[in-house]
Amino acid sequence: MDGWPYQRAMKRNGALDCGARPLHIAGNRNRRAPWLASPSRIGKSSARYKRAALERFCGRVLDEIVHLRADTRKTQHERYLAIYRLIQQRDRELARAFDSPRRSAALLQIAALRRLGVITDEEFARFSAHARREVESLLRLGSQ
Repeated sequence: MDGWPYQRAMKRNGALDCGARPLHIAGNRNRRAPWLASPSRIGKSSARYKRAALERFCGRVLDEIVHLRADTRKTQHERYLAIYRLIQQRDRELARAFDSPRRSAALLQIAALRRLGVITDEEFARFSAHARREVESLLRLGSQ
């Protein structure tokens, strides 16, 4: 278990309860990417919603586990394996959405959170129009 990315991040930073690292965005040194023109704004917006998004994500995973655990048609071992596989899959999703502190990954993280459905429409609407367009483009590319 020590190898899970969010657990390593938790040990380094003492981050959120489920282990996600907070998004730290330094001053802008790269003027080529328009969404990085104001990285602190994206960082502040995403950091504000990361805790709520993380709680929603963890809640969904726990609900899925309860559902798998309650399936009496399967043996105890089959249920254990199903839960184990679910946690592995959700751990990868959690790592993609929460584990990168680089400002260059901010939009990718927002897109991952949006794809997981853990950022509400209201929260997403508070990002800049440019950031929303970029995230929507990333989501379209990812669905092809």
